[in-house]
Amino acid sequence: RAGGRLVQRAAYPPGMDTAAYAANDVLGGTIPFTQIVRPDILTGKLEALRIIDLSAQNAETDFFFFALAPTSLAANNAAFDMSDDTVPQYQGSVTVAALDYDAGADWSAATIDNLRMSMVLPTGNLYVVAITRATPTYATAADFQLVLLFRQD
Repeated sequence: RAGGRLVQRAAYPPGMDTAAYAANDVLGGTIPFTQIVRPDILTGKLEALRIIDLSAQNAETDFFFFALAPTSLAANNAAFDMSDDTVPQYQGSVTVAALDYDAGADWSAATIDNLRMSMVLPTGNLYVVAITRATPTYATAADFQLVLLFRQD
């Protein structure tokens, strides 16, 4: 299987709401992407990340990737303080800057390509924590969507 299989998965952060977020707050909580790698190999590469923002907030956001769910839960609209036992599960991070967004009249989207971030996921699942570096307010809880393009080994 030269190159591996490319899969696209989308998710909404669980627990997001319409309250104003402060800089450095978690958007929604831990976002699970279940069985994103082949169960017999458990490795792959994050190729691209896309945000669909139906509230056009264009908020700079950091995405932290973990092989296991963080033991200190990422609570919606609160600061994320990663516990020491979560650090070994850290797989990498991606920042989406405000200037990365393309905007329509009442929506925006950002794509970060060519990441080629290698990951080892012992359960086959990937866990993501999104941390805003701005102060967005979303019109509905479903206005922020994360899409991952992942290459399975």
